Amino acid sequence: MKNLKILLICAACFYSKLCISQNVELSGLYISFGSGDILGYGVGAGMTKDLGKKPRLGLGQLLVGGEMLFETGTKEPKIENTTANDIAYNEPFFRHVSGNTLWAKAVYHPFHKFLKGFYVGVGPTIGYWKRSREKSAGIRSNEGEPSVRLSVLDFDNGVTIGYRLSGGIDFRVLRKMYIGGRMDFSNNQKAEINSTLGLRLGYRMN
Repeated sequence: MKNLKILLICAACFYSKLCISQNVELSGLYISFGSGDILGYGVGAGMTKDLGKKPRLGLGQLLVGGEMLFETGTKEPKIENTTANDIAYNEPFFRHVSGNTLWAKAVYHPFHKFLKGFYVGVGPTIGYWKRSREKSAGIRSNEGEPSVRLSVLDFDNGVTIGYRLSGGIDFRVLRKMYIGGRMDFSNNQKAEINSTLGLRLGYRMN
């Protein structure tokens, strides 16, 4: 796992150097993992380069680049004063997911006059994800002491390959700085479909 993280970070750095970045962006993310039963948060750091096409009708900008994403989410049951009935019928089981993902992307701005900041982005992803879940649970009760929840956990860690779609709009606040909102959709070979809302801050290097 450690070696893979180093590999992903190096790949991100190499890709950024290759692009000779013109835009640097940071994002804060709110994530719905799967069907929404796990909620979490994340951060993204990305760089893009304008391919230099002259703006015209139907093409404001075409950017290529990459983004490194760090995402995590947890669903935790209460663990104090639990009962066997709570475990069987009321409480959700523990689940956790977290990962690092490298996204190589192309970003298309269709407008060059009206709504210049509107964009859509798409590209492949590769990442390393850690997942854990509670396979089963019980309680241990001693007279005069609070009940203790006993859990059996299952782990699933490994590399994921997939794709990511993004859409959003940016607004210039200074000559070289912009802020905006984004909405992402991602999927991978494990059919893990995640939805994301986020805010981002960007800076144009030239």
